[in-house]
Amino acid sequence: MSVERAIAVRLFINDKFNTTYGKSLFRKAIFNGTIELKDPKAKFLIDLYQYPKWEALAKNDTQMETIRELANGDFPADESLLFSWIAHYDPQTESLPLL
Repeated sequence: MSVERAIAVRLFINDKFNTTYGKSLFRKAIFNGTIELKDPKAKFLIDLYQYPKWEALAKNDTQMETIRELANGDFPADESLLFSWIAHYDPQTESLPLL
């Protein structure tokens, strides 16, 4: 049995990549994007980074465990790979809790 869901993925080139927005603060995401589900309606925001910059953004125990699993696994060191922590966007509260 297969379940089909309408999903829209949009990626945008980050025109502000490597520009500053404060003292020593740089915009490091190469691409920005959204993932939208139709039923049930949900929206997720993604910023795509090269691995070292993405790894440095880990903030909670689950994310740190993901970093450890990648470090202990057979992970290719390829700079062309991009990574993102996915954040659920709640339009009512405009909050972005990381998943």
